[in-house]
Amino acid sequence: MSKIGFLGYYQSTCKKHSQKGNNFDKCGAVDAAVKAVKDGKAFSGHIPSLIEAIRPAVKIAQDQFGDLLDNAIQQNVLFNVAKLKTTGPILSDAVQGGKLKIVGGVYSLDTGRVTLVA
Repeated sequence: MSKIGFLGYYQSTCKKHSQKGNNFDKCGAVDAAVKAVKDGKAFSGHIPSLIEAIRPAVKIAQDQFGDLLDNAIQQNVLFNVAKLKTTGPILSDAVQGGKLKIVGGVYSLDTGRVTLVA
């Protein structure tokens, strides 16, 4: 089951009022996407499909001040929150109806804390 399918099922059966989309502060998938975009590094297996999904976040992060990986991770969270909010019909209807709030954060592997970014 896809993550979006699971969240839709969960929302329709549990009626939870908030969902959280997180990314890790040292996310290997985002790091691979940064290396692919910035350095042209090629990867094998299923990694290229992950890179393609994350590439837009890296492209935007390249124009931001600060650490590219950190910015790409945050931008990836923002993109995924936006995607979850518009995925229908269950999630988008719940968001539009005020029954569900979707937020996003970055989980620190060092501290165990989540910093909300969306």
